[in-house]
Amino acid sequence: MSSLQQSLESRQLADVAPTVVILAKTPAAGIEVLTSTEEQWAIPWSNFVGARLFRSPASDRIVVSFTEHEIVIEGLRLGSLLKEIAACRIEYLTQHPSDCRFQPPNKVPHVRSVSVRLLNAPP
Repeated sequence: MSSLQQSLESRQLADVAPTVVILAKTPAAGIEVLTSTEEQWAIPWSNFVGARLFRSPASDRIVVSFTEHEIVIEGLRLGSLLKEIAACRIEYLTQHPSDCRFQPPNKVPHVRSVSVRLLNAPP
């Protein structure tokens, strides 16, 4: 493969935004989460308790609480996700791949990691 062709392909990959959040038009029945450790979770929004946004100069963190689970989302510019969480409109959530060179526009959330913790898990 020519170096020009490789350069074009890498530039095209850098211009394509990976799907990390899928929103429903109305409140969703549940949220499917693919964590940074490749675990898959399906949690019903009917168990949603609340969410909290923590901001720092270097990054943002949202903690989403359910009756038996906690989702932690870390990244940049996550404020707009809080509104969607409050409306229970997120159907799918994962993080941007670590090797992704896509640079989202300044107002678009960039999800660095997603984790799920089971609350009150037996020892």
